[in-house]
Formats: sequence, structure tokens, C-alpha cells
Amino acid sequence: MKQEQDKKFKKNIEKFFINGIAPKIASVLIRKLKPGQTYEDFRKEWLPQEPYYGSPVFVVNAQNIYDPTEIITIGLVWTDDKAADTDDMSIYQQKIVEWGQKYGEQDAQRGDKIDQVTDDVRPPHVYKILDLDNMGK
Repeated sequence: MKQEQDKKFKKNIEKFFINGIAPKIASVLIRKLKPGQTYEDFRKEWLPQEPYYGSPVFVVNAQNIYDPTEIITIGLVWTDDKAADTDDMSIYQQKIVEWGQKYGEQDAQRGDKIDQVTDDVRPPHVYKILDLDNMGK
């Protein structure tokens, strides 16, 4: 029964795969627009001049429909690093450190610009993706 149910929800998720690889890491950031700032102000400061990460990183920015000053950013990171296929969370923590060393300066510059228009509601959270499911028909 469980396998049959899993099949229903795994249908059509291949669109999430890039070169046969599913996203491995999700990051979640919640920010609050400063008074007088708009989502367009945030986006202008948030968007990098050009893509700079070494692997695909898809990002969703969303505005809270009950509090339009709240912006959530969800990033999905694809990596073909075989070490990321483990249950050992210390491997993921090490990847974050490596990425910080590699992209930290660019991220810090963007962060300084973003801080002009928003405040962080909570520190960024990073998660290992466990499952991808299609909940629609």
C-alpha cells in the first residue's frame, strides 16, 4: 500500500531534476521590509549582477499575503557531490562552510545591500532535502 501511495506522489517530479540530479539542500530566509520599503526595493538589492554559484540554485521569493512586509526566500541547491548523498549531517555542514569560503564575499556584499531595505526575522536556516513529492494532479 505504501509503495502505491509513494508512486502517486512521485509522479512528474522529474521536472525538478537537472541532469538527473534532484536538489539536495534547501535554505529558508525570512525578512521584514523596513518602513517605506517595497518588494521592488528588496528585489533590486537582492538580485545579484550575474549568477555566481557553481551549481544550479533556484530561488523563490514570496510575500506574506497577511503581512506584505514579510518576505520569505526559499533556495533549492542542486549538487552532484556524492558526499551529499549521505545521512551524515556533518557532510552538509562542511559543504556550507566550503560554500561560505568560496562565495562568502559576494554573499556579504549582497547581504549589506539587502540589509538597507530589510531586517532578518530569524537567522537563515539550511535543510537537507529528504523527499520531493507532487501533491497536484
